[in-house]
Amino acid sequence: MENINLYQLMCQKTARYPKTNALAYLITCLTEEVGEAARLYKLALEGEKVSIDSWIEEFGDIHWILSELERHFYVQPSYVLEKNILKLRERYDREDKAREAKHNAENQEKIG
Repeated sequence: MENINLYQLMCQKTARYPKTNALAYLITCLTEEVGEAARLYKLALEGEKVSIDSWIEEFGDIHWILSELERHFYVQPSYVLEKNILKLRERYDREDKAREAKHNAENQEKIG
């Protein structure tokens, strides 16, 4: 995941926004870019052909802003992604265990 950390350094070199209210600026930009992705989806729902290049542009903008947000908090993107995978694994492990326990309880009721 080192490439994502390099990406963050590259983003830093293109960062041109007011540093005094950086967090507010970045959060506002993130919502704007997610809104643009939602607009593409709306167009697709309405039957318009939305090119993969349009999606890629929006994904890139969103990644750029997320990278800058991570940098604002002095966090490397690779760390964020690793923590997210751990969280997801723990969540799915808990769900799997709960599903298995429910299945076992249902089988015990049928037997008992």
